[in-house]
Amino acid sequence: MNPETPTPSRIAVTFGAATDVGMRRRENQDAWAHLPSAAVPYGIGDEELFIVADGMGGHSRGQEASGLAIRIIGDVFRADSSGGPLGERLRRAVAEANRAVFDRSRAGGAPEVMGTTCTVLALDERKAVIAHVGDSRAYLVRDGSIRQITHDHTQVAELEREGIITAEQALNHPRRSVLTRGLGVGPEVEVDVSSTLALRDDDLFVLCSDGLLSVPAQIILETVTTLDPPVAAARLIALANENGGPANITA
Repeated sequence: MNPETPTPSRIAVTFGAATDVGMRRRENQDAWAHLPSAAVPYGIGDEELFIVADGMGGHSRGQEASGLAIRIIGDVFRADSSGGPLGERLRRAVAEANRAVFDRSRAGGAPEVMGTTCTVLALDERKAVIAHVGDSRAYLVRDGSIRQITHDHTQVAELEREGIITAEQALNHPRRSVLTRGLGVGPEVEVDVSSTLALRDDDLFVLCSDGLLSVPAQIILETVTTLDPPVAAARLIALANENGGPANITA
């Protein structure tokens, strides 16, 4: 909860977060952040960032990629004094993170490419914008319904959008985790940036890595609307593990 007393122009924000290695992986290469945090004097006024990143790469390189991406996004966004639209500032921050991960992956002749997904929610007073690359997700819960507001950048999601396969077929497709876009894969990346969302007092956002995809959206809706955010985040992790926990899970 924000320590300041909310005014008519600002919405008080409560959040919860949890992450877990899942049932089949040896290490957790997911990362998340809320900025500014109590430990870091970011000094960016009323703006807040919530970030989920799902790293890719062996021998902890995915963990390195997701952590680096989150740090660069926070640093670049904080340092951007352009005063421009929130979405464009987010786009620049994610693009800088992409370049940083790309350069790190090739430093010292490292044999393994590393990369990460990234989904960022920015809040500024009563506005929200989302920047996104990869197959982590952002959902908006409003008026008793849940809506995915990011597009998965995977081969299977593209087949589904083109009508070649059904949503049911996509759930169990053997190539459902093959990305078409990720941070650090190339020197440049196309960043999806949402239009500006006008916030309502009871809005809920869910950011998650692909480890939560085994939990149906309706169950996510029921969980986050009946439990406080910290309890809901932990419950979502538990549900994903009950469904097999095939990947790292962050909510």
